[in-house]
Amino acid sequence: METEENIDGACIFSPAASTSRITTRSEWYSCIFCKNKTYKKDAKLHKVESEDRIKNILEAARINSDHEIESTVLHENFTENALDHSACITKYLLKTPQKLKAESSDHDTAFVKLGGFHTLSCFIACIGKLWADGGLRDLMVDSGVYAGCTVDQMLLGKQFNRSVRGLTLVYEALRSLWFASFFKWCEENDGI
Repeated sequence: METEENIDGACIFSPAASTSRITTRSEWYSCIFCKNKTYKKDAKLHKVESEDRIKNILEAARINSDHEIESTVLHENFTENALDHSACITKYLLKTPQKLKAESSDHDTAFVKLGGFHTLSCFIACIGKLWADGGLRDLMVDSGVYAGCTVDQMLLGKQFNRSVRGLTLVYEALRSLWFASFFKWCEENDGI
């Protein structure tokens, strides 16, 4: 039976004062989480013996506001009788949001930095994101240098060497067209 206390108009639930949901001895022969004797063809039930495991289950139950599991853990015969499937306890502990520990460390000012290769791969992917639909993809495919699927992978930053070579070819082609148009402009305007 669950107890409630009324303090200054606030209703407070006290799971420690409640009795466990397990009432008969036969209920200890099933998993405390799924309440079955088998779980997905896993008939092996394990005893919950580790103090750390019990502490983790109790903390997860409190974080999830799972008063049923909390009262089961606080039962006087829990350490002697509790059984679980390894998959059930793992799933239960993983669904609990983890609290980040705010401990000071020597690495407080450290940050993760990509290496040169991954930085350039991200840069190529950014070029692909910005200019693929602006004609860069069509230029590389229609020139006959690369196939369509290859260009798609190149502009995602996946095929690094081909991307560098292809973007270099595009740069040189655009630069030569720019110089040609500049020299044509100079001839038309009698030089500079």
